[in-house]
Amino acid sequence: DMSKSSDKQKKESANKTKKLVKGDLVQIERDYSKGIAVRFDSSLPESLKDMISQDEFADAVTRINDYFQEAEEANFYTFLEGCMGFLTFYLYFLIFDSRYQKKLRAINAYREKKNQEVFLPKGLEIQDPSKSGYLFLEILIK
Repeated sequence: DMSKSSDKQKKESANKTKKLVKGDLVQIERDYSKGIAVRFDSSLPESLKDMISQDEFADAVTRINDYFQEAEEANFYTFLEGCMGFLTFYLYFLIFDSRYQKKLRAINAYREKKNQEVFLPKGLEIQDPSKSGYLFLEILIK
């Protein structure tokens, strides 16, 4: 644990001192404080403080986190969906998208909207988190 925290501190201090240039990626770490569900840290990285406000950043990340929470929650609909998949030898999912797939599309639509409204005008772009296997939320410097 000590080596992990010291590595993280080194990365953070490197990010603080390094001037960001076009094409750089800033990685927003996963937040495991509430379990292993997909959730990203909504605190603004030091390296982006001059580029976007804490509120704008936190709003975007919090909403993305909310979408992931909605996608991963188990309810009667997801149970029914699983039963339909099983009973049809999973052919059901060739015809219909799962609730999870629909929420992933909603996340991407929201990400694109936020990029257009907030991030791109500030020279930033939220990347698709599926590109990193949902390990990071990456912000591209444009």
